[in-house]
Amino acid sequence: MTLKRYSYTFFLLFLLTFVVYSNSFHNSFHFDDEPIIESLSNSYPGRLSVSYLYKSLNIYDRFFFYRPLSVFTLALNYHWGKEDTFGYHIVNLSFHMITAFILFLFLYKTFRLNSCNEFLKTKAYHISLFGSILWAIHPIQTQAVTYLVQRMAILAALFTIMSVYFYANFRTTKRRIFLLGMTLSSLFAFASKENTVVLPFLILIYEWLFFQRGKLSFFLVKHLIIGVFVILLGLTAITMILGGPGITTSLFEVFNNNNLPGRDFSAIERLLTEQRVILYYLSLIFFPSLERFNLDHDFKVSHGWLDPPTTLLSAFIIVSLIVLAWRKRREFPFISWVICWYFLTLLVESSVFNLELIFEHRAYLSSMLVFPLIVIGIFSVEKLSIQKKIPYISGVILVFLIIIFGYATFQRNYIWKDPLSLWSDCLRKSPKKARCYINLGTVLSRADRKEEALHVLRKSVDLAPEKFHAHYAYGDELMGSGAYDNALFHLRKASRIKPTSSLPFCKIGLIYLRLNDFSSAKRNLLKALELNNKSYEARNNLALIYYYEGRYSTVISLLKEILEENPRLDKVQFNLGLLYKKIDSIEESVYWMEKAVQRNSSFLRKIHLIEAYKRAHNKKKAAEVYASLMRDIGEKRVSKCDLWTHYIEPLEKDKKTSIYSVPISEIDYKQWKQILNGSCPNGNSLLRIDNQRG
Repeated sequence: MTLKRYSYTFFLLFLLTFVVYSNSFHNSFHFDDEPIIESLSNSYPGRLSVSYLYKSLNIYDRFFFYRPLSVFTLALNYHWGKEDTFGYHIVNLSFHMITAFILFLFLYKTFRLNSCNEFLKTKAYHISLFGSILWAIHPIQTQAVTYLVQRMAILAALFTIMSVYFYANFRTTKRRIFLLGMTLSSLFAFASKENTVVLPFLILIYEWLFFQRGKLSFFLVKHLIIGVFVILLGLTAITMILGGPGITTSLFEVFNNNNLPGRDFSAIERLLTEQRVILYYLSLIFFPSLERFNLDHDFKVSHGWLDPPTTLLSAFIIVSLIVLAWRKRREFPFISWVICWYFLTLLVESSVFNLELIFEHRAYLSSMLVFPLIVIGIFSVEKLSIQKKIPYISGVILVFLIIIFGYATFQRNYIWKDPLSLWSDCLRKSPKKARCYINLGTVLSRADRKEEALHVLRKSVDLAPEKFHAHYAYGDELMGSGAYDNALFHLRKASRIKPTSSLPFCKIGLIYLRLNDFSSAKRNLLKALELNNKSYEARNNLALIYYYEGRYSTVISLLKEILEENPRLDKVQFNLGLLYKKIDSIEESVYWMEKAVQRNSSFLRKIHLIEAYKRAHNKKKAAEVYASLMRDIGEKRVSKCDLWTHYIEPLEKDKKTSIYSVPISEIDYKQWKQILNGSCPNGNSLLRIDNQRG
């Protein structure tokens, strides 16, 4: 094949994929995106450094690396674009395009092998081209491409197909450079996602089907048995490194009559259910209705072979496909290869591991070879065209599928625009699933739609009265609305459901802080720290109690300890600045407040910073921040009176604190009231205030 044809293929893949994903470039972060981006934000020192990149490899602060290559690319993305999602989407889509092109190269190489029949060799280019196009633009891939954290699934697929492609080249050319490429690609695949541990077996089956012609004698070779043993040892080592040593122990514990930790199903029930799940992925490929795609499927658990009856039917279909693969291994090795590929690539995520039952991005890798098989079926009807009965039927069908798949993907990307549209869609499709209500309620709360949030979260409790997250989220929202008695009830319920979690005790401690019951607050916060000594929320709130006790040096030590671990926590930086302001250490106060305001420049932060500048005799800076404050309230259409009424006066009246409990360092309420109510002839008169209160 000429370079011109390669270029044409890549351009066509690029064009079609770009068009169907062109409306997704500014879609927001979702679900699992947020904790990873938050972790990167907390560890980012403001510049690209080796220590920052190293920390990103251990993003969950454990004793092993978590999908290091995938997180490494996210860390670079954060350095370049911070929390602007545009760059993340561009990188995801670029990897997706490259994966589609490598898939094309692999298919073309495979169809040209001697073991493939003449029909596949003749149609090799067109089957490879349309197979990779249909795979790239199908709506089932949106969860991997548009859901940013699922770059992990994309990279895993990219390096898996690349590894097998290099192996095919090595077997046909005997050039060791391809063997090196296969080895490096395999390592990159392992470092992208754990489901790639099956890669050595994929290569083994590829060798058996296409080069050994499916001969059983291949498996009786002595050195092959040794090789498989070495592979298994290597996979065990990789699993231990990427998953931690506890993974082996947990495997022996899952086969019991109890549910898996944090789940409402057992390991046996999961195995039974996954038989239906892997066929459901196939049904999404063949019937891609937008109503069937969902981030959070409410998939019925199989409690037995006949509960539901489709469990037994699914098992029969799977066994039949495996038998088909065995019987066709010599006559049609590609069919056998597709079946083996599909089931093997789903083996890790559709077996006994304690994972969610279903996520569409898991089909990203497994679906790669299904689409070429579909194209082969379509080209097989060309005999009708040759007989002049239905001319050009294969071309018409393929163009029709490209239009249908592309349109569906384009429309599906609108659902991923923001959390509100996504979780509203999930709730509509899974109206009996508590997590949809919990996440939608959280989104509504962030959008300051508090009443709607309370209503939605209340439904999550009604649906799942024994679910930890339902009571915790509802209690947290009740606390924010000031309904402390009800909030305490649900947070205590959450703590009883999951007594090992520090989260409810943090919130309970904060409620008692707001009720000025410092002894109860301290008791619950210490309990939270006993359960999780890394909880900066608990330590930050505990610092407020020490503040009220007058233990200022203890507060400073505690806050600095938090910042040593998480130097980008602006709430803690601001609290430290307020404390230094209180004890008249103005230079330190200005330093920490400036850092906090750089990260989050709220109205109150700027007001405190203005006063700190005034007390540091830096009138120029004070004037600049005051002018910035006035611009902010103008842009947000907040009047000076609103600024006083809704942001400052409540502090003067109630001394209430934020969710992270700011130590009370008072501002000059009287002067600010005069300024914001217009009684001062010049707003800049603030710069002449002799602030004695701090």
